[in-house]
Order: sequence, then structure tokens, then C-alpha cells
Amino acid sequence: MSWPDWTGSENLKAIARHTVLCTAAISSFMWIAFLVRVGLSPSLLKSFIEALEQFLLAVLFLVFVFHIGYDMWKEIKRNVHSSQIIFS
Repeated sequence: MSWPDWTGSENLKAIARHTVLCTAAISSFMWIAFLVRVGLSPSLLKSFIEALEQFLLAVLFLVFVFHIGYDMWKEIKRNVHSSQIIFS
């Protein structure tokens, strides 16, 4: 595949969209974590919220990786089936 296929407008839009949405989600998780640490005393609820937050952040990261990989795979598949592979 040629360099413009990797950096085409559709690929860059998808990467930017996923990055912005994941960054916003991670920022909100960080804000919630701060509020939980400051606002709640040590208790079972606080432990549960922190464990849930860590789990959801891991899932969010995996979703981000999946979407980026899926977008790139679509482009690779499209270019391989159309025989437009360029080695340079």
C-alpha cells in the first residue's frame, strides 16, 4: 500500500475521532477517580468504585485498539483485494 492509503482522509478522521472520544472518556474517569478518592472515606463502596473504574479503563483501551485495528484492516483488505499494493 502506498503512503497516502495509510494517511488518507478517512483513516485520519477515524483515528482522530477514536482518539478524541477515548481521551474524553479517560479524562472523565480520571475526574471521577479524583472525586471518589477525595469525597469518600475508606469503605467497601470506595473499593468497588475504584475496581470498577480500573476494569472499565482496561475495556476502554481494548475497544480503542480494536477500532483502530479494524479501520486499518478494512483499508488493508480493500487494497489487497484490488491489487494496489505498492512496495517502496
